[in-house]
Amino acid sequence: MAFIGVNMPQVFYTQEEYIAAEQRALLAEERNATLESLRPQWAQGFTKDSVAAQVSSGALAEIWALLGVDNQTQAIATIRHLLCLNHFR
Repeated sequence: MAFIGVNMPQVFYTQEEYIAAEQRALLAEERNATLESLRPQWAQGFTKDSVAAQVSSGALAEIWALLGVDNQTQAIATIRHLLCLNHFR
């Protein structure tokens, strides 16, 4: 929305203030990148962890359905069994 005819105050910054603001912005970007790297791999790239969790839950549900199991413990046991069978071929 444009405010035509409204006198907006002009703000002037010194070179030192500008450089300090620019450094704060760069530091904030670095911190954001660091925090993003600390998130679990499945959550990286999503704007919210809840969206990432939904995607991850959907993928796990599909894997469990392929394995014919209902939970994480059964899934791991089934995968170990399949690996063992494959090892002895």
